[in-house]
Amino acid sequence: MTNKAKTIKFIVSDMDGTLFEGHRETIFDLSLRNEEALKKIKDSNIEFCVSSGRMVDFGIQLLKKYGFSKIRAAGFNGAVCSDCGKIVSTLPIPYSTLSKIIPIIKTNYSSEFRSLQLQTLTSERLFLPNDESSIQSYQKDIDRLGIGRISKTTIDDYLKDPKDTMIGKLSFYMPSKDRSIQAINELRSATSDGSIFITMSSDTLVEIVNPNAGKDNFVSYLRKTYNLS
Repeated sequence: MTNKAKTIKFIVSDMDGTLFEGHRETIFDLSLRNEEALKKIKDSNIEFCVSSGRMVDFGIQLLKKYGFSKIRAAGFNGAVCSDCGKIVSTLPIPYSTLSKIIPIIKTNYSSEFRSLQLQTLTSERLFLPNDESSIQSYQKDIDRLGIGRISKTTIDDYLKDPKDTMIGKLSFYMPSKDRSIQAINELRSATSDGSIFITMSSDTLVEIVNPNAGKDNFVSYLRKTYNLS
């Protein structure tokens, strides 16, 4: 009895720490090694997709830049999945959760946190009123990379009336790793119902997403939609 070799049809990759590792001028100027790897994948007719904790537009732009014709990407760790220009899955953070934890952050860490922001599933960034330093800093990144937009709606506006805004990620910076860990533990205690997934993507950057989001959601979608084993 002979075992038939399985054919690779899809590859799904993360971006930070993998594709973006060792990048050149911008994160989209990949290392020569990674550029060569993508060229080989493209030439082999294997479908290449990306799933990341960043906005989904980062993955979409990367795939377009390197010439992939079928653009499939997930953002915010699977909270939003895009397949060839169509949003096929969303898992926003519930407004009820955000309206509870944002006041806690503003009250408990008022003299410590910076750059509190909400990122929407449509790649907009919402900031607190008068947070001009954060807005200016992120606007420079937007101008340089062409990803995302600064919303005219502030976080306070959103809390008063969320309308149909869907939030994929909340993030803020703390002054040290120890303070980040303490903030995470306090926010977990305040939301013991499991309504958030909260972590650190660096020693000082705290990030919150929907607990049901996960990069495996995107993989599961691809398996089901394209009959992958």
